[in-house]
Amino acid sequence: AGITGTILILGHTDPLFLRELLEYRITQTVIDKAHGIQLDAAAAQAGQIPEVHLKIDSGMHRLGIDTRQPEDAAAMFALENLNITGIYTHLAATDSIAGEDIAYTRRQIDAFNGLLRTLQGMNIQIPLTHMQNSYGLLNYPDVCCDSVRIGASLYGMGSKEPHKSNVIIDLRPVLSLRARIVMIRTLEKGECFGYGMMFRADRKSRIAILPLGYVEGLPRKLACGRGTALVHGRRVPFAGLVCMDQLALDVTDVPDAKPGDTVTLIGRDGEEEIGIVDVAEAAETLHVEILCRIGQRVATVVIDE
Repeated sequence: AGITGTILILGHTDPLFLRELLEYRITQTVIDKAHGIQLDAAAAQAGQIPEVHLKIDSGMHRLGIDTRQPEDAAAMFALENLNITGIYTHLAATDSIAGEDIAYTRRQIDAFNGLLRTLQGMNIQIPLTHMQNSYGLLNYPDVCCDSVRIGASLYGMGSKEPHKSNVIIDLRPVLSLRARIVMIRTLEKGECFGYGMMFRADRKSRIAILPLGYVEGLPRKLACGRGTALVHGRRVPFAGLVCMDQLALDVTDVPDAKPGDTVTLIGRDGEEEIGIVDVAEAAETLHVEILCRIGQRVATVVIDE
């Protein structure tokens, strides 16, 4: 894919796949002491030393070696067949400026830094450190690590929600999702459309069919007008349920809409814009989930503007 930088797997990989990690020069996270020992044994058998980052649990209580067990972290640095090039933690509540969340985040930061000092006291050389995601960088710029793990902000998302950050940055969204109308169906007043007859025409209606659905990542909860799209710069509601491979829009109020026309599901069309956050709120989920749900069947086109 032309990627030349370091690829770090943040989750668990079974040591059975060590050869693939080595072949593609992928850096693996050590999620706990047992996992590190297993990876070390597999590396000894393979006769090659993989690069790994050590995950530390500072309070998220998911993956990682507990900050209260520095001896387990030190034991990982003593393994002969792992090259530990990084050590990191993950913060649980950086996307909130509520007092209790700020206090919890500060405790996590202090716990992680305390572990690093303990390891240094054991004469262990500390490798690359990182703990901040996008909101972690915005809300805790004083954190002194070597690297950051920004994700959503790279797509121009976030920073405009007042309960999440006091730092407002005018990020420009860089992702759009578009499709073309493949068919327009005319319904008479009282006729129904789609699964469960969820859409009932209260007037003579024009329904546009698009060739994408929840397989492509559009949540089923956008059904029945909760979701909207842009056609010719005008906002139109979803009609009926989002299907596996198809969805429908009520384009009655866009009389010149026709097959072949471009529909914007995420992005700007004229003066109107639908952001990923808008889609997420309509679907009662997170914007990052919408981003991650967009499937491989969706063609990716890079436009240099």
